Amino acid sequence: MRPELDHTVPASPGDRTATLPGTPQAKAALPAASADELPAGLQLGHFRVDKQLGAGGMGAVYLATDLALDRPVAIKVLPHAAASGRARDRLVREARAQARVQHPNVAHIYFVGEEAGRLYFAMEHIAGETLAQRLERGPLPVEQALAIIRDAVLGLREAQRAGITHRDVKPSNLMVDGHGVVKVLDFGLAAQAKDDGDADRTGEPGAPASVTQTTIGGTPLYMAPEQARGEPIDLRADIYALGATLYHLVSGKPPFQADSIDELRSLHATATRPPVPRSRAG
Repeated sequence: MRPELDHTVPASPGDRTATLPGTPQAKAALPAASADELPAGLQLGHFRVDKQLGAGGMGAVYLATDLALDRPVAIKVLPHAAASGRARDRLVREARAQARVQHPNVAHIYFVGEEAGRLYFAMEHIAGETLAQRLERGPLPVEQALAIIRDAVLGLREAQRAGITHRDVKPSNLMVDGHGVVKVLDFGLAAQAKDDGDADRTGEPGAPASVTQTTIGGTPLYMAPEQARGEPIDLRADIYALGATLYHLVSGKPPFQADSIDELRSLHATATRPPVPRSRAG
């Protein structure tokens, strides 16, 4: 199984649009958008970068300090390609929508801004571990896994009520904090339900969606078949991904594995659902 099957496939950025203005003082010190890790001490607006926490295809996450309120936050800096064009405007809209979701099982977004061509989000900093990190120690007991998934459902349902579909539910986007509270992370691919019919389509409005890596966002190992086909989706696609995540939690592996994205999509759409190994589920 190729490692990118566990990576988020970004949606096509589309044509260029404007977004929030940056802070001139920070722009002067910010490295070019093509640069790698941001240095400690750099300011993005009123946030000071402290250290990098992780990086992936949809951007890098940094521990930072909110200088206005003197509190730790997590800053996600999107790659330049994901922060340009039509995706830029859409990500800003949807970050604002997510910020209105008040639920204990959803990581809260505080701020969205742009500096020197970099779009970034300031989010709630959660001290804990993702389920992907937890899985490195082996599968979870069934009851513990079910409790985690139940809490994640509550957060995703509240987001759906605000018109948001996550579209990238997987172990690395679910975190358990130090108090055992489950937090749904990373709504970077989130789609407002009212726009979902054409939000990822290419060309003129109403044009058929293209099922390719460049236009369909999500993670192949957990993606619902209708999402892979570029069809309009809602909470049911997130529930499918949660089901695939639950299987991974209790069995120690995703429900389907393959050598290509196309093969994996075909398995999710047509294959018989695999049984959970009894040695793991008992």
